[in-house]
Amino acid sequence: MDYPDWAPSVLVKLHKTSLEKPIPKAHPTIKFKKLKNIPDSVYEEIRSENYRRGIIELPRNEGAELLGKLLTDLNMKKVWVSLSKRNKETKQYHRYWNACQNGILGWRYNRKLTSKQHREYFNGISEDAINLYIKLRDTKEFINFSIADLIAKERIKWCLEAIKANPLNEPSKNKSNKVNSSSEPSEFSDEQIEFSKLAIGRIIPSLQYVLFTIAEEARQYANEKPIVLKPGSDNAEIHYFIRYLSRYMQKEYGQPLHDIVATTTSVLFEKDIDSDYVRKVIK
Repeated sequence: MDYPDWAPSVLVKLHKTSLEKPIPKAHPTIKFKKLKNIPDSVYEEIRSENYRRGIIELPRNEGAELLGKLLTDLNMKKVWVSLSKRNKETKQYHRYWNACQNGILGWRYNRKLTSKQHREYFNGISEDAINLYIKLRDTKEFINFSIADLIAKERIKWCLEAIKANPLNEPSKNKSNKVNSSSEPSEFSDEQIEFSKLAIGRIIPSLQYVLFTIAEEARQYANEKPIVLKPGSDNAEIHYFIRYLSRYMQKEYGQPLHDIVATTTSVLFEKDIDSDYVRKVIK
């Protein structure tokens, strides 16, 4: 592929790499210890949610195709020229591309709720969190429940080894030696591991605090408007992307940069989008 001279070199390199690397195999199956009376559909939903949480970029082929459009479409020249004048570090080009990906992926995994459904959904979470707290508070079996008890011994051991191997723990002149010695396995007694778990339990938020925090934040989310007010409309995906990218531009550059958002949207979605349309969507 031939790249124009105005395309950012850091993203050109990224695009070349994405074309050269082999497509990774499907994500590994996440296994859970099943409980009685829990339908398989629930576990499949948990697997899907864990997989989605790990997604930070578009599938390889799709990402390469879309990034290629952004780097070669002639309409993007003014976008890259404009961003080059604003960017103070090359990481900002990567952040722009990540924002584009998140604007696409965000809609795919969005709950697609109306304003009313959005309020009901988060108010329901708030009520459930409070109700669970009340039930646990009145159940003696959970009075001394600690999240730290769920941390496996192997995890604690790894954490201790990582802390011990951290070069920041040593004076500058000994850092290299410390890093080299970290490759050797460290042994910790059961007493050290149990004490570490106890110490972690003192800094991990209590379950009650977690539930109250969830309840409070859910109420706040309930009062916020969803990013797309009409999720069933034909242009809902485009509207989501425009609002997401506009928010990113506002945060990154202090301005919504309607022209850049409009051109980016037009190129990625192959639609005729102008800055007036962007202004109308985000108002």
